[in-house]
Amino acid sequence: MFRVLKKYIEKYKGFTIFRFLLAGIINTIVGLSLGILLLIALPFHYSISIFIATFLGVCFNYFMSVRYVFYSKSSKLKIILYFSIYLLMYLINMLFMYVLINHFNMSDIISLIIGAPFIIGLTYLLQKKLIFKDEKNINHNADI
Repeated sequence: MFRVLKKYIEKYKGFTIFRFLLAGIINTIVGLSLGILLLIALPFHYSISIFIATFLGVCFNYFMSVRYVFYSKSSKLKIILYFSIYLLMYLINMLFMYVLINHFNMSDIISLIIGAPFIIGLTYLLQKKLIFKDEKNINHNADI
């Protein structure tokens, strides 16, 4: 099974959209795992736990986006834009969770999971259109 997966990755790693999807899967697993772990482990309000998870996830995501998805160079402007987008995503996520928790009596974990696809999709669009819009996403032979 791992052999087939490795062969599939080798075949499609030259495509930006494939690298984004693969990095997105890894980022989602890392981000959701951090969020759930912190919601369970920390005795804080969910907004603080999600803020910590989001900050740590953004650091990991930035590295993945620059290095493996867009084959880009890091810059101060990209870092500022990247963190600004994630601050916006955090605020939208908190609003969404607030509504689900306080108006629909959902748990914090369920509301986090329900909002994840929307937040992930919007994040990609903003990254692609604002931060990495000028990158030439040509076929590179870099390892994932």
